[in-house]
Amino acid sequence: MNEIILTLTEKNILDSLLYSASKSEPLKKSRKTGRILFGVIFLLLTLIFLFLNKFIAGVAFVVAAITFILFPQYLKIYYKKYFTKLSKSQENKKLIGLEYRTTLSENYLESNNIYGESKFFYSNFEYISETKENFFIKLKTQVFIMFPKSQIENINELKHYFQEVCTRYEIEYINDENWIWK
Repeated sequence: MNEIILTLTEKNILDSLLYSASKSEPLKKSRKTGRILFGVIFLLLTLIFLFLNKFIAGVAFVVAAITFILFPQYLKIYYKKYFTKLSKSQENKKLIGLEYRTTLSENYLESNNIYGESKFFYSNFEYISETKENFFIKLKTQVFIMFPKSQIENINELKHYFQEVCTRYEIEYINDENWIWK
């Protein structure tokens, strides 16, 4: 397997955005902080209402508990809508349908399209991750390269190639086949 031709779709862009966001430590921290902050605010309201009206305090506590439990689901939906909107932005619309010709060489991966070409040396890979639908390569520059399995003729051959690259360059290979956006 020396060359792969991929065509970028809106779903590819969305998958890439969601996957990179799910692996982003600042985003994970922000989501956790938001949940805790929201819970603390409602808890403080409960304490304030406890002195004024016990019924309202009870309602505030129940709302706080429900909110604390459902907040992760809300954020999941919120971020998915946000990234869907981003994947449909004018900048990304220019990329949809664009054909990428990717060459796998001994020391690097080269990608070409009508706008230019890029070389990514294997030594600059942080990890290669396999999900149910895609292969993701995270570069040390925090950029992700994506290979949709639906567009790969021989998935096992590419997987084997990536595993060999990981072994040769001491790069982590992550089997993330159960990954879903949460």
